[in-house]
Amino acid sequence: MDKIYQIQTDSTGLQTLPKTDFIKGVYRMRARWKSNNIEYFDERDIVLH
Repeated sequence: MDKIYQIQTDSTGLQTLPKTDFIKGVYRMRARWKSNNIEYFDERDIVLH
């Protein structure tokens, strides 16, 4: 099963990973932030070896 982690974004839109000890596997990461009243959304899968 995939583990879902929410990515916190600061006002500049930079992504900061949650302070979690990752284990091997596939993770889905999502990011959402607003800039100039435009909401951006990014989602991707990463594989940790």
